Amino acid sequence: MTLLACVLAGQLVAQDGRDKLIVRFVAPNVVRVHYEPDGFTSPQTLVLSPHPNFVNVPAACSYDGTAYRLGTPQLRVTVYTHPIRIDVSGNAGTPFLSNGSFSRGSLRFDHDANGNFYGIDGFSLPGSNVDVHQDPRNGVLRFGGRVAANAQGDGGAPLVYTTTYGMLVDSNGGDFSIDGPSLRFSHGSRADVDAFFIAGTPEDVMAAVGAISGTPPMSPKWTLGFLNSQWGTTEPLVRGYVKTYREKQIPLDAFILDFDWKAWGEDDYGEWRWNSTSGAGNVDPDKFPGGASGRFANEMAAQGVRLAGILKPRILLTNSQGEPTQAAAFATSRGFWYPEAPYPDYFSKRLARDIDFSKAGARRWFWQHTLPAYRSGIVGFWNDEADMHDGFAFDNFQFANMERALYEGARSSGNTRVWSLNRNFYLGAQRYAYAEWSGDISFGFDSMLDQSTRMLSTIDLGEVKWSMDTGGFFGTPTPENYARWMQFAAFVPIMRVHCTLGQHRQPWYFGPAAEQVAKRAILLRHTLLPYIYSYDREAYERNVGLVRPLFWEYPNDATDTIPYVNDEWMFGKWLLVAPVFGEGQAHRSVFLPPGTWIDYFRGKQYSGKQWISYRVNPDTWNDVPLFIRAGAIIPTMVPQQYVGEHPVREVTVDVFPSRATSDFEYYDDDGSTYAYESGAYFKQRISAQLTVEGARVTFGAPAGTYKPALAQYVVRIHAPAKTVLVDSTPRRTQITKDRYGAVTVVRVTAGVRHSIVLR
Repeated sequence: MTLLACVLAGQLVAQDGRDKLIVRFVAPNVVRVHYEPDGFTSPQTLVLSPHPNFVNVPAACSYDGTAYRLGTPQLRVTVYTHPIRIDVSGNAGTPFLSNGSFSRGSLRFDHDANGNFYGIDGFSLPGSNVDVHQDPRNGVLRFGGRVAANAQGDGGAPLVYTTTYGMLVDSNGGDFSIDGPSLRFSHGSRADVDAFFIAGTPEDVMAAVGAISGTPPMSPKWTLGFLNSQWGTTEPLVRGYVKTYREKQIPLDAFILDFDWKAWGEDDYGEWRWNSTSGAGNVDPDKFPGGASGRFANEMAAQGVRLAGILKPRILLTNSQGEPTQAAAFATSRGFWYPEAPYPDYFSKRLARDIDFSKAGARRWFWQHTLPAYRSGIVGFWNDEADMHDGFAFDNFQFANMERALYEGARSSGNTRVWSLNRNFYLGAQRYAYAEWSGDISFGFDSMLDQSTRMLSTIDLGEVKWSMDTGGFFGTPTPENYARWMQFAAFVPIMRVHCTLGQHRQPWYFGPAAEQVAKRAILLRHTLLPYIYSYDREAYERNVGLVRPLFWEYPNDATDTIPYVNDEWMFGKWLLVAPVFGEGQAHRSVFLPPGTWIDYFRGKQYSGKQWISYRVNPDTWNDVPLFIRAGAIIPTMVPQQYVGEHPVREVTVDVFPSRATSDFEYYDDDGSTYAYESGAYFKQRISAQLTVEGARVTFGAPAGTYKPALAQYVVRIHAPAKTVLVDSTPRRTQITKDRYGAVTVVRVTAGVRHSIVLR
């Protein structure tokens, strides 16, 4: 065995025969360990970003005759020499992983006493491989044998972590085993093991994963409003739905079209073409006569409604006349097929094959044929069924590569932000403007409850942009089920309804009571858009987004109750939501983490670290448990009928100061382009604290070159005051009461430094 110690700053190379182990710090709290059996190395997978946000970090190195020690103040690695084994420690010096050894495609460690593990995989649908109502593995905790793989509506990541550290392995799939004190990873896709060890809280781990794997681009702002998907539409039907939304003043930002928009298999390239009178041999040629020309999309855009359309990974081998299609012949000639046999397409009943999106040429070809529809107004992509490969080798990156084709194609074609919705997730996909939805789920309260755990377990994998078929894809929800589900949907990353053919999910189909509940939920979502959009920026910067499991925000308390709470979550840093998931419920049990909490709608204050019984109305369904965390800074706006209906010139900032200093970084940009990547954004940090004299709220210097329409903040400080100083000058201001108690209202110019002092 030969040891070449610290040959570079922050790097240690150990060699035993032809086997090599390279230890390198890539951030103060992240170390990369690369095991090369027989000196073998392989290409990295899509888990790792081709442009990672890390560099070599200098680390102190020492040798005591038996071990080399390499470290920073946050993380330390000990490499023992006889035989080679590794310990990884945090700043306390006690190893959280010890006795580490590597072999081909595998690694093994002993882990510390922190036995709560997260990550690896998601929450399976009923009837897939486990019964979600009986198998305890299907919460967010991970133990026993787990497979890092995706499936319909599910997710996977070669990532496992606790509340104090994490481990990421670069692999297309793989098996984890957490058994007693042992943590193992095996059957990796790479014989050489490339692993990252991260010290810190869950949010530190997710930020490091973002630096290693890439963070999600900013969403188009319209995708954070309310989206309506529908199977079974025509141009007149969509026009009618939009008209009703506007007449009823229910906000709507986009309409997502299913199979109906395409001339599926009707000619050589119908899989990519609008179903309109321009088609050859269409059975129903007039579904979208204004589609291909862009006339229909322009009409919808004038009413504030964007269009997205479904895309499939497959091509029919014959057209409606039974003749071989040119598209299929071209794919055959170029070897673009996924390695599986032809199979019957359930929609047309004809044979089809899937495109192999791992091939760059296939991706370029797919985009070339998608481009006309994109230019005619399909500005969002709904990618479906790239997870159906029964009996064949399944590639976790097939969906990611399908969206990669669209993302890279659209970015090469203009400066409009890309957005997609996909039916599973595997780490690495997030780089391609990749949102996930949870698959073809059923209606009903049990199914709705399953979605909360499914969302949290998927977010645990690094997918911050999650969605579901609100109301359920299959079946007809009751008015109560629909109403409660819409309240739930208002507090997930993407609020969207969808259903199977012959069903509807527009609010007015469920009676006046459910309609009003749904309308209030959508209006509340639009009211909170300044808050929501600021967290989309945080996701872009550090891979921590809008929805956060409780153990992320409270890692020091995540040993008893918090790991088992799967039906409530943090909505940003300052709001906790606990939707009603039961039929006819009159009370909802809610766990409030440590701290002080304020009922958003009723104003009552609670002490945390306790369960409370929260009264809800089983007849009107018009209340949802929503709590404000002490210290909160929450920007809101007057809701609009769609994102961008009017320039936002005024934002209300509700401040609930506490003894500890709190802050919020308000963010805005143009909402539609990638100019933010070049500094065209607006940021202003807002801080607050209760003081001995009263309270202080400060607005920092703005950052970025973007100039929003925003002219002023209406600052509502929920604390009493006899005098108010704004930038050291006494200010006459409004001092009143609301449901929370005393409130001091101050108006200040946006984009300017300010200090507001209450005495």
